[in-house]
Amino acid sequence: MLTKKFFCPVNGWDCPYFKKDGSCSMIDKGLDPEDECDDAACFLEDEDDCPCVWEDENGNRYDVDELLAQGYRFANGEPVLAE
Repeated sequence: MLTKKFFCPVNGWDCPYFKKDGSCSMIDKGLDPEDECDDAACFLEDEDDCPCVWEDENGNRYDVDELLAQGYRFANGEPVLAE
């Protein structure tokens, strides 16, 4: 199982959504940090690729390209293992 993670681009430790591992809990609530957070939107305004990563149960993290190379496809922004 993969868990979607977004890491705070400004290390906002005083933000109520900041988690101990540096990720943003907005993702856990189904919110998009780029839309909901001024800091993330400002910092990532020139980014073309999704800044999210997906973490497996062992703590390994993969970006979109790595998951595609492993045979995943994306449906509604979430990785699905292609059959």
